Amino acid sequence: MGNKLQIQAQAQIAVVREIFYLFFSSIFLNPPQDNLIKQLQEPGLLEELSQYFDPSVLAILEEFSQGYNGDLDKLQQEYYDLFHVPLGKYVTPYESVYCDTWEIAGKKKKGLLLGPSAQAVRKIYRRAGTELDEHCTELPDHAGIELAFMHYLCQREREAWQQGKEEEAVQWQKLEAEFVINHLTPWLPELCKQICQKTQSDFYRGIAQLINEFILFEEKTLTHLPG
Repeated sequence: MGNKLQIQAQAQIAVVREIFYLFFSSIFLNPPQDNLIKQLQEPGLLEELSQYFDPSVLAILEEFSQGYNGDLDKLQQEYYDLFHVPLGKYVTPYESVYCDTWEIAGKKKKGLLLGPSAQAVRKIYRRAGTELDEHCTELPDHAGIELAFMHYLCQREREAWQQGKEEEAVQWQKLEAEFVINHLTPWLPELCKQICQKTQSDFYRGIAQLINEFILFEEKTLTHLPG
């Protein structure tokens, strides 16, 4: 059993991870708004992030921040081009497309929606006591939904630590590890790579590299949890 300071430290780590997952989820689910850009331009924010991320990645966001001319419409169009409009820039933000193989007319084919991965993550959502909102228009294996689920798990872990429920907090950690290792690292880095290749915006290029770095660090950390 951990002492009080160790429990507080674990709760604080969960808070930080909770914040990152919520932010990364919003990147895939919503076009950027003025308040997000203003936060990115706040003095000291990128310096604060340097304790978590490689300076070369943050330099891309610094370049965006300094060169941003207020053209929010252009940035929002980049969001739709990347994640919604199936044309030249489009990157498919669904796990099934990257991880699942279908057999059609005796031939194996990848790149289709609603494969076994979508069903698998839905089952994990239910195991964790949550469901997709009835108003949600995205599939269960959408990048934004999966990252939002990790935000939910970190939130539950943090609440358990704060309530002194150590065994419960550890169980949430184990579920986080299972989800990151089985449902994020097998495909999210490739999605981030695709974004970097296709986007014309330093905003999305920088954020994609942040997500990639964060997920790989999460995999490394959660893999070494006891049990």
